[in-house]
Amino acid sequence: MVGMIGRNAWFSAMGVFREFPEFLRTAVPDDPAVTAVVSREQIAPLVGDNGLFRVYPLFPSDGSVPFDMFAVEMERGAFSFSESHDPGTVEYIHVFEGLITVKTGQEEYCLSSGDSLRHRADRPHSFHNSGGGMATLCILAYYPDRKD
Repeated sequence: MVGMIGRNAWFSAMGVFREFPEFLRTAVPDDPAVTAVVSREQIAPLVGDNGLFRVYPLFPSDGSVPFDMFAVEMERGAFSFSESHDPGTVEYIHVFEGLITVKTGQEEYCLSSGDSLRHRADRPHSFHNSGGGMATLCILAYYPDRKD
């Protein structure tokens, strides 16, 4: 699912490769007061599971920060599988709407609106919309050993 972000490209387990527009590269300036506003409507989603699974890269890693931040929409029944990410990678997930099942390793977690999960993403994992309607969530993928 949320694959690896390179300096200017995304490669995901869904087989999606996309160049990022210049405005999405979010180098952190020396002045911490600088703010970046990203509108999801300006971002073309990365699509999987025949359009049922959509990932919006809100803040893709550009080497200045060791994380990626994504907004995710999952239609009813949507499923996404991801191979292991870089060693040490951790994903933080928050569900805003719906019901999802996250499987990581041999463990399975059912999350509903308002629930959050932190899990190791350096092993295969999957997301499934196990509810009756749309599920929306945010995923922050943290790469503690990333040094660009």
